[in-house]
Amino acid sequence: FEEDRTADALVLADCAGPTAWDEARAKYLSTHQQKILGVVFQAVLDPSTSFDAVASYGLSSNEAWKEVLAIFVTYMPANDFIDYCTRLAAEVLTRGRLSEALDCYLCSSNIAGAAEIWARTSEMKQRGGRQRVDRARDVWELVKRIRLLGAAKALARGERDTALIRAEDNTSNAAFYEMALILSAHGALEESAKYLRPIPGDFHGALGFAGDLLQRAEKAIAVQQAKERNKNKPGGGPGMRTSSQGSWGEVPLRGQGQYGGRGPGGFTPSGSGFPMAGST
Repeated sequence: FEEDRTADALVLADCAGPTAWDEARAKYLSTHQQKILGVVFQAVLDPSTSFDAVASYGLSSNEAWKEVLAIFVTYMPANDFIDYCTRLAAEVLTRGRLSEALDCYLCSSNIAGAAEIWARTSEMKQRGGRQRVDRARDVWELVKRIRLLGAAKALARGERDTALIRAEDNTSNAAFYEMALILSAHGALEESAKYLRPIPGDFHGALGFAGDLLQRAEKAIAVQQAKERNKNKPGGGPGMRTSSQGSWGEVPLRGQGQYGGRGPGGFTPSGSGFPMAGST
């Protein structure tokens, strides 16, 4: 190393055993002129390294954060990977760079971080747009993304049943809750219940606790199903409703939404991919 014969030094260190190799590798990285090696790779090899230097390099240019994230994805040990990606996202967010932070959260399957950015992006669109905002459509898009990322995370853990994706953070809870209210207001009570089930029962929204709403919804669904069975029996009463539809009454959709946006107004829940009563 003193004679600047780095290649020879590394070969000799490899022959000398693990201790010499670790020391030689650390010396090589610490003296390297390129910070991508001297700073970022050093953090990968030694997680006790201060993250401040890594963050400083990641924010040094519009492209540097990509190099840092790529190295994390490729070389970072699994037990440190999620933490480092989350910390990198937080640093990028300090500069207001939402899309870059979102990439970091998506790579680490951080549902809470990704959901917050998706919700903030929706809020910014609502505040800055001159056209009428379709609140229900925005909520549905947010819910779809949360469910997709949740399914990917479940599959990565080796789970095969992704039918019931749990809401893991307040933003996801609020999105599922608002989706349930929108569906209920349009009579799709069974679909509404599907979005209440992933929410913790003690989550409180515009119409009360999610657990209480779910109980009321399931009771109403059971009543409608009983009416359906009675209608199909000989002598069943005429004029009974034939679907598990209904609502919790007046739902405040025209005021402020869960994230500060306008309500959907005259929205009709239809179109490609939108859940309707009885659909899967």
